[in-house]
Amino acid sequence: MNNAPSPQQIWIKKAEEDFTTALLNAAHAKHDYAAFLFQQAAEKALKAVLIKKGQGVIKTHDCFGLAKMAEAPREIVQHAEILTPFYSRTRYPDANIISVDKQDAERLKKACVEVITWSKKNC
Repeated sequence: MNNAPSPQQIWIKKAEEDFTTALLNAAHAKHDYAAFLFQQAAEKALKAVLIKKGQGVIKTHDCFGLAKMAEAPREIVQHAEILTPFYSRTRYPDANIISVDKQDAERLKKACVEVITWSKKNC
């Protein structure tokens, strides 16, 4: 019997690792890094759902688009939409129109939790 994790389980595990690392960054007031990692965690979790559905790995950082492709419920799509801009906003200094503060990081954390929770139920 093969006990190797499935591809979607590997992606969920990596999403959980990104989430944990985001929490550590937030705890040390590294809110830009936390925001980026919350976005990455949600992205990986949504990609896990798409892998489970047989769509493979979609090469995008658009959590909103991934949630729509995964046929996620409206509230999950809305959470994904909140997270999407923080890939480029925090990764590219010239795209960082506004800084990320503790309140932003907390809002992103909540959105990420919802996306990951839904994704795990659908893997």
